Amino acid sequence: MGEIKAELHRLDDHLLVTLIGTLDATTLSAVEPVLARLIDNQHEAVILNLYECEYIDSPGLERLNQFWKDLQEHSRALSLYVRPMSYVSLRTRLFSQIPVPPGIAQIGETRLAQRRAERLARWNREKPIPADGAPGPLPIEPQISETDLIPIDFAQVASLAGKDERVVKDVWQTYCKLLDEGDFELSQDGSAATQLELDSRRVAHVLRLDWHVVQMIITSVTSHLNDTFGH
Repeated sequence: MGEIKAELHRLDDHLLVTLIGTLDATTLSAVEPVLARLIDNQHEAVILNLYECEYIDSPGLERLNQFWKDLQEHSRALSLYVRPMSYVSLRTRLFSQIPVPPGIAQIGETRLAQRRAERLARWNREKPIPADGAPGPLPIEPQISETDLIPIDFAQVASLAGKDERVVKDVWQTYCKLLDEGDFELSQDGSAATQLELDSRRVAHVLRLDWHVVQMIITSVTSHLNDTFGH
């Protein structure tokens, strides 16, 4: 279950609403009073700051769309601040996205980094890495892939990619396995885009999938990890 927090600020010619956390079916009820108050008691244009909103599902998008229509009925504009190249920027691309002021971006990055650090610390407490003071060779078996080391919310990725969760998980696990085994052809031009295409085609061949689908899933998981834990 996600969490969300709303901050409301009145500026010169508009209202700035900052949503922090997850906007999904489990948190809509917490946001509803804020959105209703903006429609009923205000007259200014609205800027919705989603820089610190880390995930939006389909019900969340539907509510944003309805909020936009409600504002239009009152001849009021709605614009969005979003973190560039993030999960949320992709999902809200049909709304009016405007450049984020440096001050808001700086605050957003600082608070996102704090929450990532808290999540990592919590995860390390729940799954601590054993500390063995005795020197010695590291065990070769069992092999540990990135899917074992990093908790990935495949349901969120599947929602973003519009694919079945099982397919997303199969693609990512196969990708990590081939990566661990060094079973990828290196791009001749050194381009990240070319390398991603080569990797996607290799995974697609193994799983008998369209490589464009595989590439989208790999990109979506990577975006999810960056949004959740940073680089």
